[in-house]
Amino acid sequence: MIRFSFRRQGSLWRPTGDDTREDWLGRHGLKKGIYEESLALVKRCKVMMLRNEGLTVTREAEEQMDIFLYGTLPTLGEAKECVELHKRRHKRKLINLKAWPTRKWPMPIIYKYDGAHTTEDVLMIEAAIKHWESETCIRFKRVATNATVTEQHILFTAGSTCSSFVGRVKKSNAFPQQINLMSEYCTQWLGFPVHEIGHAIGFWHEHVRPDRDDYVTVNMSYVYPRFRNNFLKLNKTLVDIDMSVPYDYGSVMHYAATELSIGRLHAIEPKNPLYLKTMGQRVGLSFFDAKLANLAYCKDKCAGVKPHVRCYRGGYRDPNNCRKCKCPEGFGRSQCRRPARANGGCRPTSSSIIYVRSRTEKCLWTRNYNQADGKGAYRHGDKCNWFLKARAGKKIVVRFAGRRFSTYCDYDSPSCFQWVEIKYKKDLALRGPRFCCNPGDIPKFNGKNTLTSESNKMMVIFNAEYPIFKINNYYTHDVPVHYMKGFKLCYKLA
Repeated sequence: MIRFSFRRQGSLWRPTGDDTREDWLGRHGLKKGIYEESLALVKRCKVMMLRNEGLTVTREAEEQMDIFLYGTLPTLGEAKECVELHKRRHKRKLINLKAWPTRKWPMPIIYKYDGAHTTEDVLMIEAAIKHWESETCIRFKRVATNATVTEQHILFTAGSTCSSFVGRVKKSNAFPQQINLMSEYCTQWLGFPVHEIGHAIGFWHEHVRPDRDDYVTVNMSYVYPRFRNNFLKLNKTLVDIDMSVPYDYGSVMHYAATELSIGRLHAIEPKNPLYLKTMGQRVGLSFFDAKLANLAYCKDKCAGVKPHVRCYRGGYRDPNNCRKCKCPEGFGRSQCRRPARANGGCRPTSSSIIYVRSRTEKCLWTRNYNQADGKGAYRHGDKCNWFLKARAGKKIVVRFAGRRFSTYCDYDSPSCFQWVEIKYKKDLALRGPRFCCNPGDIPKFNGKNTLTSESNKMMVIFNAEYPIFKINNYYTHDVPVHYMKGFKLCYKLA
């Protein structure tokens, strides 16, 4: 990985009133009395939640608890709500904007920087904002650090955490509203600021949604005690279940298996082990992340716009261009019926429908995989989509073949950064398991050599667009070629 050092921005932002900058940052922008009351309530709620989970909480552990709740910064109202909910034991990750309409941001969302970030940090945060704007109808407006803003707005700070409130916070509680992104650490991947901005827009973590036990197992004993509240399930009253979309292992709001765990043990394990490396991606918004944000903020944007476009495979009209569809990963064209266009140098082609007609095995592979000397590698930015189709009533079986398999990974992370994804479920909008890393090892499917489709269709996606990220003619990351041998996948009728 290559990092470039840039000077920090100009003069530092300072709060109005009697607070010093250090006091304001230490309380995450909350007023002193509100911060103290919220902290006491949060500690009380955490103790209740942990005890309801059958865990012991020592006095020392209680004293060390911080103000973070479910891994995010809580408002005073959320802290009170948490205590009330957990005095008694008891879908989706978006805050209940119907119950709390004031938590929804008016457009555009005004933001500024406090001046403590480097130029490189700001470039990455700006890229994350543009990513949100390109995938949703949500819009942002940047103002100068010293600009006077009377309405609620976001202030990006560079303290020692990656943190944010969930949804818009009342001015009387905290003004401006903080998103904290530790310099360099919280800006090393595009998905980090995308994740924290997601909280501010209204997203909880994916792995704490009320139905999570159907999809993952949380091993609380593997989590550092002070972080265990980050893994406790949300009560249904805190989320908007009317907007329910499927549980998404590939959400940018999902923790990785080893996040905040002791000794890199698996604090979160998917019920289907194939999805282990799909969790925790920090590449950018998933299809369902963007879809949920668009349902919340852009639901009526395309009402009455003609011609009316019909979208398939879970796609929907793009609020940024109502004459087109936003399609699940791998699909594109006009109605999400065909594979999205791609030009990744793959074989047989980079974007194609492949008809599977016999039990004679055929194969597809990445650029240069079959090079005779074994030194071939795919290229940064390659992307390929293969849509496998068999006759109705038939199924397709695939296996990884060849002598080698490798796609780029950041070995500090258990998640994929460049990958092959296989969508084998009946609903091809659903996330497929991702396979990556493994320099030399040929992946298996839960110990088996083959994977069989649930229907007569299967989508195979190769994505090597990340982490090579170009800003102002600099590449923020560099990847050794020996991590980029690619793969060969063979298919036939089951």
